[in-house]
Amino acid sequence: MPNFFDPSVRPLPPGISPEHPVLAFVAGVIDIFMNAEESGAAADPRQLKAQVDRLLASHPAPPRVLGVRVERQAQELVDRAWDSDEGDVLALDALRLWPNCCEAYLLLALETGEEVELTVILYTLAAIAGAEAIGPEKMHEYTGSFSEHEDALPFLQALAGLSRAHMAAGEPEAAMLHLGEVLRLDSADALGARYELLTLLIASGDLANAQVLIDAYEEPSVPMLYGLALIAFHESGDGPAASSRLQMAKTVNPYIVPYLTGEKPIPGPGPLDFELGTEDEALAFAPLVLTTWKVTPGAIEWLQKEVGYVSGVRAKPPEKPKRSGPREI
Repeated sequence: MPNFFDPSVRPLPPGISPEHPVLAFVAGVIDIFMNAEESGAAADPRQLKAQVDRLLASHPAPPRVLGVRVERQAQELVDRAWDSDEGDVLALDALRLWPNCCEAYLLLALETGEEVELTVILYTLAAIAGAEAIGPEKMHEYTGSFSEHEDALPFLQALAGLSRAHMAAGEPEAAMLHLGEVLRLDSADALGARYELLTLLIASGDLANAQVLIDAYEEPSVPMLYGLALIAFHESGDGPAASSRLQMAKTVNPYIVPYLTGEKPIPGPGPLDFELGTEDEALAFAPLVLTTWKVTPGAIEWLQKEVGYVSGVRAKPPEKPKRSGPREI
């Protein structure tokens, strides 16, 4: 999408006019949020959402399908949108039919690219729409088990997306707040928010809450085990405690070590499905775990020393002395 936040530059994709419905809608949404910010008043996000709803209502919605609830018709549009070249237009149509279509906002948020401010706005709208679609009674009823309810999953995804948008915007405190809410609402943590939250807690130096989070899940996953080693390194340096925890982590999953030391480049996003203790797990978590190790002074150098990796060459183990006589049994 164009950079609407630079008033002097408004580039448009080839073949798309300023009257394009999605661009016009996004520009209107940004005006609503920027006017609220410029006014200096701490606007209630729900009030801003109400203004966006009025913006949506100012343009005609697609024709209603007889016998189909508006929520269902909007969802069918979004289902088509994910695989369509005009997915953003279909998502906008879904919102004009039903302003609380959380998944439509999720799709638009994913289309924003590097427009971080816009991404935060759209994920904020997605979260509000998701909460309003669920309603206060079910919000209370679902608390602790959100991932078990299909109608609640988009709201969880909106909160997780909003946390990542805040991270991209350089706002880790807001990101941690939203990740903590994901865990409160869904104790099983189907989205894996605990791993991102653990990374942020350790990076911010909040080791006490990082330990609490690890203890709460008690799982032998790469983020948790290597997080324990990093916590020990924070607390006592490269002493026996940190070395012991690192050895335990390496025993369970050694495959991530070359990615942390720099011996191997991280090839890109890892697989979504994996078993604990495998190289697939290492690939899945390497970008996240490496982030925490990089911001911890001396941590990667300590790891390189512990595994014998120096200047891009893994040190060879000492050779065993050759026997000159018969092999002893």
